[in-house]
Amino acid sequence: MTKVHSSSLAPELEKEIRSIVGAKNFFIDKIGITKVLNQRSRSRPIIVDEENRSDFSAVVLPETTAQASGVVRALYDSGVAMVPYGGGTGLMGGVLSLSANVCVSMRKMNKILDVDKVAKTFVVQSGVILGDLEKELNRSSLILGHDPWSRSYATIGGSIASDGVGYLGGRLGSIRNQVLGLEVVLPSGEIIRTKAVEHSSAGIDLKQIFIGSEGTLGLITEATMRAYTYPERTKIIGYRFENFQKGHKAVLALHEKGVCPSSLDLDENRRNITDPREPGDTRLHLVFSGLRGEVDALQKEAQRIISRYAKSRISKTDTDQYWAERHKIADMVLGGGSRRHRTGNGSSFDYLHVSLPANAVSIFRKRCLELAKTYGVEVVNLGLWHGPNMFSSALHADGANCVESRQKLMFILDHLLKYAQTKGGSMEYCHGVGVKLVHLMGSEHGNSLKLMEAIKNTIDPKGLMNPGKVFPRSQPREY
Repeated sequence: MTKVHSSSLAPELEKEIRSIVGAKNFFIDKIGITKVLNQRSRSRPIIVDEENRSDFSAVVLPETTAQASGVVRALYDSGVAMVPYGGGTGLMGGVLSLSANVCVSMRKMNKILDVDKVAKTFVVQSGVILGDLEKELNRSSLILGHDPWSRSYATIGGSIASDGVGYLGGRLGSIRNQVLGLEVVLPSGEIIRTKAVEHSSAGIDLKQIFIGSEGTLGLITEATMRAYTYPERTKIIGYRFENFQKGHKAVLALHEKGVCPSSLDLDENRRNITDPREPGDTRLHLVFSGLRGEVDALQKEAQRIISRYAKSRISKTDTDQYWAERHKIADMVLGGGSRRHRTGNGSSFDYLHVSLPANAVSIFRKRCLELAKTYGVEVVNLGLWHGPNMFSSALHADGANCVESRQKLMFILDHLLKYAQTKGGSMEYCHGVGVKLVHLMGSEHGNSLKLMEAIKNTIDPKGLMNPGKVFPRSQPREY
C-alpha cells in the first residue's frame, strides 16, 4: 500500500481548495487519503521503477463541474501537478503518482443526469460506475455498450480516458464509438463542451482528442453517449479445436463472410506446456445478441463455417457459465477476494494485448512461444478477442526474487511489443499506455508523436495534467 505523508501544499492553496469543495472533500492526512484511494491500480505489479513512485500530497473530491474547474484552476495557477482519478482499476499505472501530485478523484461526481429511451442516449457524470449505469439503463430496456471485466468497479470517465474495449466490442467496438459529446475541464480550469450529436462535419471533432488521452489533456466531467436496445435474444456457442491455427482459420473465415458476433473469444490455454510445437487447449466462444431473427441467422451461419475447422462443440452449460462469469475475475482481484493468479515472492505475472494485421498473428504467436522458452518464461495462455487481429497473451515468470522475474518479463514484453510494431501492429488495444508503455511511444508512433506532444504542450503548457503518462517527456515545467 502506498505510504501517504502530510501535504506539501502551500497553506494558501490548501485554504483555497477547502473553500471550493469543503473540508469534507479535501484530505491531506495519511488515513484520509488512503481511505479515499481504493488502490485498485495496484491489483498487479506495474513494471516501473519503484523509486519513481511518490505519494499524493492530497486528494480532492469535487461534486460539481464548477468545483472541478475551480480546483484545477487553483492547482494549475500554483504550479501543482494533478492526477485525474476514476475507479483506479487500470492496469497500466495511469493513476500512479510519480511526484507529489494532487489526486482529483471523480468519486462524488457520480450522477446519472438523463436517460432518453426514444433517442437511446444518456448523460452522466464521469464518476458513475459502469455496473450502476447498466442497471439504470436496463430499467428503460436499454444496455450500455461498454462491458469490461471490471464493470462493477470502473467508471465511465476512466473508460473513456483509456478508450477501453469490453466484452461487446466485437460488434460495438471500443467506447470511442459510443461517445457523442464530452464536457471537459482543461488544465487552465476552462470548461469546454463538445456538441453531443451523431455526426458533424463542422470542423475538428474535439471530443476525439480526449478519448484515450488518459487524463493528460483535461479532466472529463460529463459524457453524453449512445445506449443500445436490450437484446431480444442472446445465444452463446462454443467450440474446441485441435490447435490454435485451426481456431484462427475459423475466426478468419467468420470475418471474411461478414459474420460479426457481439463477442468473440479464442483462447489457447497453455498452462504447464513448455514446448512451442505442442498445442494447448484451444476454445472459441461466440456471443450473438440482438433481434431474434438476426441472432438465429448469424448463429446458423457461424455454425456452418466453424464446423469445417472445429473438433467438437462445447456444451451449453459450459458456454452459459463462461458468459455468466465473465466479470468474476474482477470480483476476485478488485473486490477483495482471492486472486486468480497467485504468485510467490519470486514470481511475476503480466499480459500483452497487441493489435496486428491478421496475417501476422501466427508468426507473432510463434515468436512469443519461442522467446518464452528461451528465457524460461511460461506462456499461460494466448488468443484472439473480437476478431482475427486483436491478439492477447498472459505470461508468468519465476526468479530468485520478484525483481528478477519482473525484469525477465519486462525484457520479453518489450521485445514482443516492438516486434508487433515492426509488423505494422499496435502495442496495446484496450488498456491504454499509462507509465508502463510510455517508453515505447516513440517506436509506436514515429514522427507523429511530435504532433501529439505539440497538442499536449498547447493545452497543458506547464505539463501539470497527469505528468509522466502517455507522453514520454510530459513532466512539469518551470514557469
